[in-house]
Amino acid sequence: MKNRINKFIIILFCIFIFLLFSIYKHEFVLMSAPILHKFEIDENYYLGYFLESKGFLTPVLKDANFLKKDGTILSKKSKDEYLIDVLIDTKNHTGIVRENDISKKINNYIPIDNYVVKNKTLNLVFRFKIKKEEAFKDIEAIILDYTILGLKRRSIIKIESPVVSVN
Repeated sequence: MKNRINKFIIILFCIFIFLLFSIYKHEFVLMSAPILHKFEIDENYYLGYFLESKGFLTPVLKDANFLKKDGTILSKKSKDEYLIDVLIDTKNHTGIVRENDISKKINNYIPIDNYVVKNKTLNLVFRFKIKKEEAFKDIEAIILDYTILGLKRRSIIKIESPVVSVN
């Protein structure tokens, strides 16, 4: 009898855990986004997106990319090589910055790989270079890959295209 009760409790616990993870939704909400009105070709830029992490579990960020309107993913692995790095600004200072304007003393950027989101807000920074005028004009979202308790998750965060015009 006691063995049956233990099995029943274990089964109920497994069902509860399964339901928790199939229903649980972690969300990243865009708080502010930069829009560059003028760019220089072959110049490196840093664009900081302020996000709020909504959920009670701690996500671990794995990667982030831009999603174009045609479904193309603009990543650091893409052959166009527009996107150079995805970083986290630990001091939440980055909005729009040209790489030439960044002081060598600033050391608040860390790679996104396995970044544990400890605070409810974070500054996701894309470091990139525009090689063609039309490169960033049709971006519609950020794809954010992360894990929660080892389970892979993905958020698609709608944004306006960060590029308005190129000089």
